[in-house]
Amino acid sequence: MILSILNLIIIFFLVRFFINFFSSLKDAPGESSSSQGDNSNTAFRHALLKVLAAAMKADGRVVRAELDLVKGVLVRQFGEEEARVALHELRDILQTNFDPRTAAMNIGAMLSYADRLRIAEILCLIAEADGIITDSEVQTIVNIAYYMGISSSDTQRLANRLNVNGGGYGRNYGGGGYSSSSESSANITAAAYKTLGISPDATNAEVKDAYRTLVKKYHPDRYASQGAEAQAEAEKKFKEVQAAYEAVKEARGL
Repeated sequence: MILSILNLIIIFFLVRFFINFFSSLKDAPGESSSSQGDNSNTAFRHALLKVLAAAMKADGRVVRAELDLVKGVLVRQFGEEEARVALHELRDILQTNFDPRTAAMNIGAMLSYADRLRIAEILCLIAEADGIITDSEVQTIVNIAYYMGISSSDTQRLANRLNVNGGGYGRNYGGGGYSSSSESSANITAAAYKTLGISPDATNAEVKDAYRTLVKKYHPDRYASQGAEAQAEAEKKFKEVQAAYEAVKEARGL
């Protein structure tokens, strides 16, 4: 009889022990799916805010139309309450200098291609919001698209939509239509040939060869193990080469 009572007591405490043990596992920081989901959502929000802010700041000013557009995006994405928090974070981000490259790469790792493309389209809407699209805005969007993993064809489509052929080689857009850049078309094309390191009388095959050589030379992957300054310089050259090639292709009707 006494043994039966002792066995029941032992079983009772064992049951209590395992209940408490598994409860502690469930509530441990970083172990619950809810906690992981919250962390993932916060990381995505921070990354999204940075790429949105980069597009808003690209032309050196932030206007009300851009803020209203972004607010609508945040409400649809996160809901009213979280959007209010996000807007406060956005205001802080807009007051700082930052490189959106890491944020864009994080988005590339988090989202499907279709979702990344939708974000790129939103960046275009931000550039269009004030009715004036500058080369710096287009270059910023092209760079972000590249680091989000958007294909070259889709990136070019975005640039064409904004009526610019890449950083420094395009034209500005105004509400009343298209206006020529301060540089003439001839000067733009000459600058593009110079960037590619070839003469204007080079054959189409020589243009393509020069482009391939320079893209391989300045590709960001080759500078991944080098310092930040070398990476930034290579990235700048890489984008200049891409823009120059597009300008030459347009001039030749390729």
